[in-house]
Amino acid sequence: MKKAQIKLWTTIAILIVFFVILMIGFIFYTQVERISLERSQTEADAARSIAVAQVVVNLPELQCSIGAVEKGICFDLYKVLVFEDISTHHWTHYYDIFGYADISVKQIEPTQYWDLYNNPKKNASYTIGYIPISLYNATNKEFLFGYIEVKSYYD
Repeated sequence: MKKAQIKLWTTIAILIVFFVILMIGFIFYTQVERISLERSQTEADAARSIAVAQVVVNLPELQCSIGAVEKGICFDLYKVLVFEDISTHHWTHYYDIFGYADISVKQIEPTQYWDLYNNPKKNASYTIGYIPISLYNATNKEFLFGYIEVKSYYD
């Protein structure tokens, strides 16, 4: 009887050790998967922010052209002024394109600032991207330096 009890306790001890090791492995695996999921979510949010920035840069409503030739990443200042006014009144049209984002154009010298689209998401995280652009002033026929600031919100 004593030999059978020793074998029983040995079997129970082996099972306990097995299940402890199994639980430690499961906890480790779930932590690794959680970190991987967070990383892929961050990458997806950054990709969404880049996609919004690319759409803004390629908006025909803002691009400058001299004659029939477009000039790279260039915004016409007068189009920016008109777009700023239009986007505040018709922001629902641009919601499908930009979603939750804040988009602004900033001129470096002299310092000026225009809000193109403003639809923040409350209590949400965001990524900010900056894209350098040329700003064309048709009145003076001069190019100025500026940048686009795209703040893209996500959960």
